[in-house]
Amino acid sequence: MERFLPFLRRFWCKVSSSGRLPVVVLVLLLCLSLLRGLQGLNLSDDGFVLSAYTSIFSSPGSVAYSFLYYWLVNVGGLWNCAFGDFGIYGFRVLECIFLALNSFLVYSLARTAGIKRTYAAAAFVLVFSMLYWIEVFEYNTFSGFVALLMSLFMLKALVWKRLIWMFVAGVVFGLGIFVRLPNAALCALILVLVPFYLYGKDLPLTFKMLGVAVAGTATGVALTFAYMYAMGHLPYFTEAFQTISFLVNDAGNSHSTGSMLYSFFANYARVAACVVAFTVCPALYVLLCSKRCGVKCPPFIVFLLLALHTVAVFICLKNAAFMANAMALASCVYAVFVCRLSPSVVLLACLALAMALFLPLGSDNGIATFGVHNLWLAFLFVPFSAVLWLRRYSGRRLVVHLLFVVITLGLFLVRNAYGMFLPAYYESGTRIDDVCLVNDSTGNVFTDYNTASDVRGILAAVGKETAEGDTVLILGDVPMLHYLTRTVPYLRNPWPWIFGEGYCRRQLHGVRSAGGALPVVVFARKDMLPVDGRYQLFRDFLKDNGYSAAYLNEAFVLFVPPSRAD
Repeated sequence: MERFLPFLRRFWCKVSSSGRLPVVVLVLLLCLSLLRGLQGLNLSDDGFVLSAYTSIFSSPGSVAYSFLYYWLVNVGGLWNCAFGDFGIYGFRVLECIFLALNSFLVYSLARTAGIKRTYAAAAFVLVFSMLYWIEVFEYNTFSGFVALLMSLFMLKALVWKRLIWMFVAGVVFGLGIFVRLPNAALCALILVLVPFYLYGKDLPLTFKMLGVAVAGTATGVALTFAYMYAMGHLPYFTEAFQTISFLVNDAGNSHSTGSMLYSFFANYARVAACVVAFTVCPALYVLLCSKRCGVKCPPFIVFLLLALHTVAVFICLKNAAFMANAMALASCVYAVFVCRLSPSVVLLACLALAMALFLPLGSDNGIATFGVHNLWLAFLFVPFSAVLWLRRYSGRRLVVHLLFVVITLGLFLVRNAYGMFLPAYYESGTRIDDVCLVNDSTGNVFTDYNTASDVRGILAAVGKETAEGDTVLILGDVPMLHYLTRTVPYLRNPWPWIFGEGYCRRQLHGVRSAGGALPVVVFARKDMLPVDGRYQLFRDFLKDNGYSAAYLNEAFVLFVPPSRAD
């Protein structure tokens, strides 16, 4: 195999010198993403944000909870005003636009730190391989955009020693908090001032950087509240903010403080296990081949280590999110260790570490469900550190080290390719089965036959009982029905089901206390479990108010109040 190494080196040099490679790779990945966005009907997460986008300006009170994602729903609402006729797919186009923006920011960060374009292109491949399904524009992508934009301005400020860029980074952070309130954890990015001080030994400048960052943050927050006040949205944001104090103390839902802290530490315990699993065999090989050991590593030991490494990586890829975080975090740490003489690279690696570690905070299952958006920047260091590793152990041993790298990244990419064929949430089958449209207007994406048939049936039934803009109570993990029927949520939250019995009881009591007509109710049958306290709560609500079933199919049941019954 060694005769191929000169060819690989020439190929690497040629690719590295190509300035167009990142652009070509990104265009191809975006085209593929736009095609993949034609399939998959996610009735839960996509429906949650789409319902808010369509109601933010016309009926803001009905989606008051969504004001916790204030700038997200404003951007989505503006897109809906301009391109709402393009339906679900139109919002997936917006998602791809932000994927392109995030890619551009990664490229800009790499160039600012003096990292070759090739590594940015490789990072794009790793990130896009983790996007199994192209969802509609949502808070994870937008939060990644905020973190990357903030990182770019901070890096410019620290590399060029310009206070204005740190102020702008603070403004972005102040605004970004209102994209998703847990984004406040991105304040951890300011820890990059520690290595900045260690390199420059300029304490006054370091404190000036900190001061202008705080001033910029205050400016961003003030601008947000001024906009809220001008739009008349401040009472709804206050209502949503008050909900947080209830949720974080309600042990019965997945967004309580205890539940999220447990997820955070449990997730990173698994990440640490993955780091050990995929580094132990390469580290053992280095130890065996070291001069201190003085032992010539026989071929069967090399083969055994490679085989064990393959098994370890394969096991870790049972949940690719943990393996992805393990590779990215370990690569950032290794880059800091090897590139200590390059301040810009170390600063960028520290920003990548902070973004990877803290951006998933606030997600109910942490990195298990946050996706890849905390790794946009950290993935840049996976190919970068792999090359550093191979250069450090060049010579006759290069072939074995190259095999360790190829096995790790190869299995990772193969696992991700397999993930792209898995069904979207609530669907059955695989991507191959997604050949049916729900309808030609809003539901203009392909799903499997059973899902399409069930959704068409409930849409027709709801359409007979309601008009656009009517209030409907949708129970279960199917808030997409609000968007598809153009109705507004009864409990002032498109997806109350996700927060447990305590929250549902609180919201139902508040809305019923305010009076008003009883809504039509849609229940997802898969969530009608007698042992579930939420089901018992709403079953009693239906019984006490004389509801009757007007329609049912394999997936949904439609209940109507006495005033609408025949």
